[in-house]
Amino acid sequence: MRLAQVDPARADERLGHWQSLVFSSDDAKEGAAAFVEKRAPVWQGR
Repeated sequence: MRLAQVDPARADERLGHWQSLVFSSDDAKEGAAAFVEKRAPVWQGR
């Protein structure tokens, strides 16, 4: 069995990159706004 090798420093860098992309998306903003406004979100896929 072969196990994946992980470079912790590189993993943190990649996580930060993806978090910034995901949390700055239009859908993330819509999700937060819908939660605050107590309504169902309208997802756009962006």
